Amino acid sequence: MKTYSDFVEFDSVNGLKDFFEIKQALSPKQVQRLNDVADEMEMQPSYIRTEKGDRILNPGFRTSEIGWLPNERPHLWVYRRLGELTNHANKATWNFSLTGMTERVQITQYNAENSGHFDWHIDLGAGQLSKRKISMSILLSDPDSYEGGDLEFFTGKKNNFAGREQGTAILFPSYLPHRVTPVTKGIRRSMIMWVSGAPFK
Repeated sequence: MKTYSDFVEFDSVNGLKDFFEIKQALSPKQVQRLNDVADEMEMQPSYIRTEKGDRILNPGFRTSEIGWLPNERPHLWVYRRLGELTNHANKATWNFSLTGMTERVQITQYNAENSGHFDWHIDLGAGQLSKRKISMSILLSDPDSYEGGDLEFFTGKKNNFAGREQGTAILFPSYLPHRVTPVTKGIRRSMIMWVSGAPFK
C-alpha cells in the first residue's frame, strides 16, 4: 500500500523547504469537473493592486483571465480537499498558525494569444492580503496542450520550476517570490488558493 510520502516531494534550499509538491492531489475526474465549471465561468481580466490599494490593469506585468469559485454547494468538496492538502503540507513543513480560507478559490487562465504571464511577485500585500500565509496552485490543463507557462520560484542562488503534472498541487509560503512565464502556445489553466492566519511578524 502506498503511503502519503509516496506522493509528496520536497524542494529544499539550504535545508529550508521552500515549496511542497503533492502529486495526484486531484483525480482526473475531479480535474475534469473543475474544467467543466471553468468552461462556464465569466472570466474577467486580472488586475494588480498599487501601493495605494487601487486595482489597475498592467499587461506588461500580468496578463491573464480569472474567475472565482463560490464557497458553497456544489463546490464545497473543492474547499474541503484544498483544506486537507494545506493541513498536510503545513504540518510537514512550516507549522504556520492558520485560521482558514478567507478568500474564494481562483481559476486563472493564461492564453498564448496575448502572451499570458505573471511577472515576479509575492502573494502578500496590504490589508486583507497581509494575512495570507500559504498559497496553492493546481494545474488543471493537460501539460501537452500548452507551451511556456512555467511556474517558477526564486529561492536564492537559482530559480526552481514546479512540476507540470495535471492535478498536482504546489504549496508554498505566500512570501516566496514566484512567476508564471509567458505562454507561447495554447492555454494554461490553474486553480489558485490562499490560506490565511495572523500576519507574519
